[in-house]
Amino acid sequence: MSIKQLNITICDDEQNTCSMLEDMLDDIAYDLSMQIQCSSIHTGSELINSSILKNTDILFLDIELPDINGIELGHKINETGYNIKTLIITSVKRYSLLAYDIRPYGFILKPFNVDTIKRHLLKICKELDDNHIRFEYVLDYHTHYVNINEIMLFESNHKKIRMLLKDGTTKEFYGKLDSVISKLPDYFCRINKKYIINCRFITKRTNSDVRLINNKEIRISDAYRCGFETSVIRSMISR
Repeated sequence: MSIKQLNITICDDEQNTCSMLEDMLDDIAYDLSMQIQCSSIHTGSELINSSILKNTDILFLDIELPDINGIELGHKINETGYNIKTLIITSVKRYSLLAYDIRPYGFILKPFNVDTIKRHLLKICKELDDNHIRFEYVLDYHTHYVNINEIMLFESNHKKIRMLLKDGTTKEFYGKLDSVISKLPDYFCRINKKYIINCRFITKRTNSDVRLINNKEIRISDAYRCGFETSVIRSMISR
């Protein structure tokens, strides 16, 4: 792991919670031989108006703040365009479903468990360190590569696979979705016979479909529903 320093911000209105989390993070950083710069903020308005946000790598965000709902604040943070890994901290499990629309990196339940926090930090460090991980495909006898995190979905069209990137560009190659899914991280999932989607680009979900950041709506097939639900939960909680 080459990541040696992380800038971490904690936004929680309880001073004791911030202090406890800071102590845990210090211990974890010592164990991992890395440096962290940790700051605590106690209101949402202070966070969104602070210059500290643009330098934040990881944000621990309380869902219940005195001045603004954590979900509303999460939307405001997403609008900044900053590349921040947001970890929702809450004592109520049901809030994890309500917070889905802000596409958090994961959820941490109170009271905190140092092993859970350490696991999240290791996963984030690995993702930051391995941001160059690429998806490989072959077309016209040549091997091509695409950054995994740029891929929004794969669509099967007869014998061809259409790959849609988050910037709107598309790539096509011959293959089968079964082969494609075996090469992808767990935040990709098969949603029906025709599509594999990147769960990190979901902005809304219902019982029957999902909406991606490009406003494309895709039906959830009954045959893939259980696997889809499992993949979504695993990609959000186990990261």
